[in-house]
Amino acid sequence: MNMNTCKLAIVLSLALLSGVVLAVEKSEGISLSQRPAPLLLATGDRPEDALPGGSYVKSCNSCKVQSGHWLTCICDGNKTSIDIDKCPSETFSNDHGNLHCGEI
Repeated sequence: MNMNTCKLAIVLSLALLSGVVLAVEKSEGISLSQRPAPLLLATGDRPEDALPGGSYVKSCNSCKVQSGHWLTCICDGNKTSIDIDKCPSETFSNDHGNLHCGEI
């Protein structure tokens, strides 16, 4: 394992412990950018108002969690909701303006 690989492993371990999501760019050296974690990586201990993960965040807006388990967004101009508790993966995508459980 080279020095850059060791440094990356340490940074990623610390990020997981602190709940920060890191975007890693593969180029000369290691370039990291930080942003708030959109979801917890643990075992379902998601705060009631935390947005679950998934590609929907790239194409949907005004997203929020209501009543602790309804994900509501505007996707492609359509207001759409889905029950987070009925999606085992807690990962969602935008399927032509409708929230979909899992990635499509």
